[in-house]
Amino acid sequence: MPSKQFLNSDDASATNGEERTPNDEDPTSADAANADPTHADHIRLGRAAQNGFIVVAPRWTRGGQQTYEYTMREHDAVLRSLRSAMRRFSIDSDRVFIGGHGAGGAAAWDIALSHPDVWSGMIAISAEPRKTLHHYDSNAVYVPVYIVMGEKDGRPLKRNGAVYDDYMSYQHDAMVVMYRGRGKEFFYEESERIFEWMKTAEHKRPRIPESIEVNTMREGDRFFWWLEWEQSLPDTVMDPILWDAVSSPKHAKVSASVGANNEIRISQAPSTAFTVWLSPDMPLDFGDQITVRYRNRRSNFQFAGEIETLLEDTRQRADRKRPFWGKVSIP
Repeated sequence: MPSKQFLNSDDASATNGEERTPNDEDPTSADAANADPTHADHIRLGRAAQNGFIVVAPRWTRGGQQTYEYTMREHDAVLRSLRSAMRRFSIDSDRVFIGGHGAGGAAAWDIALSHPDVWSGMIAISAEPRKTLHHYDSNAVYVPVYIVMGEKDGRPLKRNGAVYDDYMSYQHDAMVVMYRGRGKEFFYEESERIFEWMKTAEHKRPRIPESIEVNTMREGDRFFWWLEWEQSLPDTVMDPILWDAVSSPKHAKVSASVGANNEIRISQAPSTAFTVWLSPDMPLDFGDQITVRYRNRRSNFQFAGEIETLLEDTRQRADRKRPFWGKVSIP
């Protein structure tokens, strides 16, 4: 079975197990362990391994960085780490989670909603939602979230209450946990509940959506499932480093859908040129002509059984379960 993966945006990989003293050890088993370092009785497995997960802790900060900056440099560091791990291990790409604590929790939260096609769920512990996270509720309906916080962690609900309120709807798969009388902590007692939440059958990457309705605000947030564009229009993107200098940050809407008659329609997006990636998991007939429309522009695709696109996409994204078979550029 392919391993699941827990991609943690904070430098935390806890171990779990009982300490053993020399008096507790059986000399025979100790000799066996020395002969075989992989002897199961002498491996101290962390909670992730005990629950069947691989932990990847990417180095997403630069020297001296104290907080998450909401930049594409940080996103790229995490996504590169994920792809590298997927190339090296037998990872089920439909069961990849991202999580973190504090600044790492904010990073996990933002990266999950900026790239909702990648993740099975997101865990944020003692994290404060800022910047894009006040604008990406449309993206949040695609990603299950588990949020843990303390009532007295110095981040009053009046500052972020609107974000949490957005998650309290039938459209969202959200678990929001608040510990009364406690501050910013690791909340280790939540660990087993979080792993149980991750292992539920419902928490896996959902099917490729027929309709995409998301928001974007940065140059790097321009790939959603099967829709991609090379460059966003200048007035639709923000530099997150200069965020506080903008009085009223605005997001751009992305709307596209797979419709009848083997047709894909791009209704709204912050660009004029797109690449539409095609998969047999989409409700399309690959034996017939596929049409992509954007305003008065139209491009057609006829699948001829070639595998070049599939192989190159698998090489680049390392997603063995959902490779794209073809692509259409418009114009």
